[in-house]
Order: sequence, then C-alpha cells, then structure tokens
Amino acid sequence: MTYVKAEGETVLQFPFTIGQLKSENANTSFPRKLSVEVLAQFNVFSVTTEPAPDLDERTQKRGYADAPTRLADGAWVLGWIVTYKSPEEIETYDGAKRQSVRSQRDNLLSQTDWMALSDVTIEPYWREYRQQLRNLTTQEGFPYEVIWPTKPE
Repeated sequence: MTYVKAEGETVLQFPFTIGQLKSENANTSFPRKLSVEVLAQFNVFSVTTEPAPDLDERTQKRGYADAPTRLADGAWVLGWIVTYKSPEEIETYDGAKRQSVRSQRDNLLSQTDWMALSDVTIEPYWREYRQQLRNLTTQEGFPYEVIWPTKPE
C-alpha cells in the first residue's frame, strides 16, 4: 500500500510509510491493523494509481507524477506523466524492435536449415518460404508492419 501525508490539499510527504508514522509518533500505541480513520487522524491517506494511459511505445514514455492529487471525493490518486522520447531513445527502441523481428525470423529459418543441406533436395515451396523469411527486412514498414510468410505443411 502506498501512502501520502497531507494537510488539506497540500502534500507534506510522498511516499510516506507506516514505519515513518510510527517513528514520528513513538509515544503512540497503534493498533495492529491501522484503519482509514486512525490514519486520517495523523493526516496519512492511502493512494491509488490511475490506470496507465495509452501511448505510442515508439515515441512516448510514461512515468508516475511526483505526487498524488486529491479528487473531489477526497481520495488520493497518483497520476501519470506522458513525455516524448528523444531521437536517441527512439533509435534505441527501433533498433531493439528490428533485432526482435530478426531473432524471430532467424529462429524460423533455423527450424528449416536441415532442408538446405547439400544432400537434401529442398522442395520449391520450402525454398520460397525460406527466401520470404530472408526478405522480411526489406519489406516496407519493417520492423513495425511485417507480413510473415505461411510455413508450408
């Protein structure tokens, strides 16, 4: 559970722990399980997290806000901040995506490598399948819009 120590709408400390509450009130005997009412007497409130916002994973990133905000119903909610990635971060993301698709492609190729041995006659449809796998990286839209070839039966 995440907590905030606040007075009215003002956040005094976030995050705040039960250990900090007990340390700040060393002469207070707290019940084993602290109720919402007991916590409120010490200006400590539980914090929920908003659902994560949708974003473009390639160009955006999200992080938690620095502090929760108080809603009209009195609940404290920690929101999200969405920012744009730098050109370097986008290139790193693109590189990882390219490598991921290549790894999937290489795995599929390795499953059919035995067909390409010199003493094996490879059927034309297998040859075509293998060539389509090798050509994945030349597809327009690679690595985000890849049309995978159908593996022959």
